[in-house]
Amino acid sequence: MYTQWYPEIRRFAPHAQLVIVGTKTDLRPRRYGQSTGVATSGSHDTVSHYEGNKLAKELHASYVECSARYDHESVNNVWKTMLLRWQEFGEGAGECILQ
Repeated sequence: MYTQWYPEIRRFAPHAQLVIVGTKTDLRPRRYGQSTGVATSGSHDTVSHYEGNKLAKELHASYVECSARYDHESVNNVWKTMLLRWQEFGEGAGECILQ
């Protein structure tokens, strides 16, 4: 994120509002201990809610999580968050780019 996407976004769209989306949250309870946020099983690296929120704060972005598998409302929340972030800074504040 820091080495590739963030510098590129800031170079080509310096006023873009950022929303970081943590996906596949349905896999987290199986991989993370409830209180520690330490991976407990599974072969893939995952990001805890705390880590995602921390990154978002460092980048002055919003952070939202979703799981398309079990919680379709959380996917709708991603869209709502993006639209609210865009409205918060005005329609002329920058482009809306989905990656």
